[in-house]
Amino acid sequence: MMRTLLIAILLLLIVAGILGTWLWATYNALVRVRNEAQTAWGQVETETQRRLDLVPALVNTVQGYASHERETLEGVIQARAQAAAAGPSAEGDASQDFLSSALGKLFALQEAYPNLKADQNFQDLQNQLSNVERQINLARRIYNEQVKIYNTKQQEFPANLVAKRFGHNEAQLFAAKAGADEPPTVSFGTRTGGV
Repeated sequence: MMRTLLIAILLLLIVAGILGTWLWATYNALVRVRNEAQTAWGQVETETQRRLDLVPALVNTVQGYASHERETLEGVIQARAQAAAAGPSAEGDASQDFLSSALGKLFALQEAYPNLKADQNFQDLQNQLSNVERQINLARRIYNEQVKIYNTKQQEFPANLVAKRFGHNEAQLFAAKAGADEPPTVSFGTRTGGV
């Protein structure tokens, strides 16, 4: 009788140890993939801030050549302010799209101002901004991949039995807004002054 009780206690301890180890490993794996997704989103924020930081220098360069394009320059400044206030969150996507459209109008000015097109500072800023746009897109793709891994890990059996209990909820993928695949409309209206 005593021997049976000892064997039962030993088996119970082994099962508890296995379950405890599994719970510990599962929890740590979920935390790791959640943190990787959060780090990836931080990279999206970093690249978005780099774009916002380049805009004032770009506007100042263009302003020297095309000072009478006040509406376009003010539109870029306003778009930057809105994008900075909204940040790279889901709510800020519209502001980021507005900024991209305004920058497109700003870059279109170089066709009307040959001296601006030849300005090395403008070309450098334009290249930096193009590079930042590529980095933002890459960071968004990496973020989406990390979110997919995190969400999949939560949904796999047997991790799905404990994920929600420990505060792991589905993360949202970055998704382009409807119509994002359409090129922005560039319109300067009527221009006053000469070229």
